[in-house]
Amino acid sequence: MTYSFIFKDSFMDLTKTRIREIQTDEEVLLHPKWSFPIGKYSFFSGKEEYKAISTKEHFIHNAFVVLQPDGKEIVRIKNLSLHKKKSIFKELRMVYSQNSFHINSTLAFKTITISNGKEVILTANKISSIFKNLLEMYDYEVQVHQTMDLPFIVWVAIFKGIHLLIRR
Repeated sequence: MTYSFIFKDSFMDLTKTRIREIQTDEEVLLHPKWSFPIGKYSFFSGKEEYKAISTKEHFIHNAFVVLQPDGKEIVRIKNLSLHKKKSIFKELRMVYSQNSFHINSTLAFKTITISNGKEVILTANKISSIFKNLLEMYDYEVQVHQTMDLPFIVWVAIFKGIHLLIRR
């Protein structure tokens, strides 16, 4: 199974956002909650609620952690340290089930990909208007090629984390 959705950016995470899966019409409500210094997010699909937090690791590295409804960690996304980067563009690392995945971006964040070294797991292409680009609000058309048995709601949370960290 694959997923396909349009990720719409909101201004400074002030508003709730609805994200709909194109093929199945499943809808996820992304609800940012203001807190400092840790950003908190809730993701709702029907009666399911997953949470995520944006935090710092070792005082310098930004991280985004997706949590199951019972509070256990599912996925951790973090900045790649400078000595591990392979290009001048922003790079992140995603850890899921003790497996590590590389997240790459291209110039001006036009394309974002997740891969495991052999296969591409996710691709996202920027589709923002000129007006939104001026406000640094980026919308993406996202294709999840391999779901790794994660539900759609978790892929929305993962992409929210990537979207947040790629711009910091």
